Amino acid sequence: MSEISGGSAENDEMNTPETGGETGQTGSGGTEGLAGGNLESVQLGEGSEVPPAAPAAEITPALATEVQELSPQQQAEVIHQNTIASILQENGAYFSPKDAARVSQGADSIRVVQDLGEGVTGGYRYSEGKSSIQLLATSKNQLERSAIHETVHCSSFNREIIVPEPSKGGHTVYNTVGTRQASWFKSDKNGEISNYTEKGRGMNEGITTMYTNRELAKISQERALAAQRQQIYGHATDLCTALEGQVGEAPMKEAFFGGNMKALEDKVNELAGDKVFDSLRSCLDRAISDDYTERVAATREAQEILARMAERSKK
Repeated sequence: MSEISGGSAENDEMNTPETGGETGQTGSGGTEGLAGGNLESVQLGEGSEVPPAAPAAEITPALATEVQELSPQQQAEVIHQNTIASILQENGAYFSPKDAARVSQGADSIRVVQDLGEGVTGGYRYSEGKSSIQLLATSKNQLERSAIHETVHCSSFNREIIVPEPSKGGHTVYNTVGTRQASWFKSDKNGEISNYTEKGRGMNEGITTMYTNRELAKISQERALAAQRQQIYGHATDLCTALEGQVGEAPMKEAFFGGNMKALEDKVNELAGDKVFDSLRSCLDRAISDDYTERVAATREAQEILARMAERSKK
């Protein structure tokens, strides 16, 4: 993820647990990044890892007109820093001092590369306390959108807990990026990943894309509308926008930026019924499936839950 975004990218994430970002697909089930120690929105080959890179040089934030004159690498760095500043200014109350400090420093590595795989335009990874972003630059607008999307992943709640299991010859990793929670076992002998589990990725990509579009709107309404027309994670984004309309922005931001999933879970269960949050989260996961029929069915199921929430909120 790092998180790998998109449907097929999910399988790759199992081999390189991280959280992802945009994949560049225009379909509703687009492959953007995955959150967490997996490459979000970047589709990598099996077992592939994002190679280490030197930290990006500090760049003084530039005006939008100035960004056009920079190299793609410089553009990505400036967009990254400007997006972080915007997110912290608007949502600072939802960050712990520790997380605010981490986010303000930016990703440990941000690189514009030549290829990320078919249909993939960006990826984010959080692993062993380090964050990395990889981006394509097929056009200035795509680079801007992808850089903002991956930066939103980077700015979300990032955590990784490693539990040694010497009796099994390895360790279990619990990795969280935003609302996506994943775990896997990694062999100390050969680095093989097994027992991968994940939940909340659909919600995470929906919220990330929703916030990405809003950051784009601060720059230009035209660019925000163009991004929305691409329908990257379209079903999940629409559902998360509707969810925010029911529960309010505070519980969403507390979960996404602050790691307080309970506030969002309690609010959904209050309006929809006990343990309905788990069902809604599952629907959102399936709403980013590669299978169109599954996406549509999951979206309808989620819409029914949201409709019940709306009805109860009127009472």
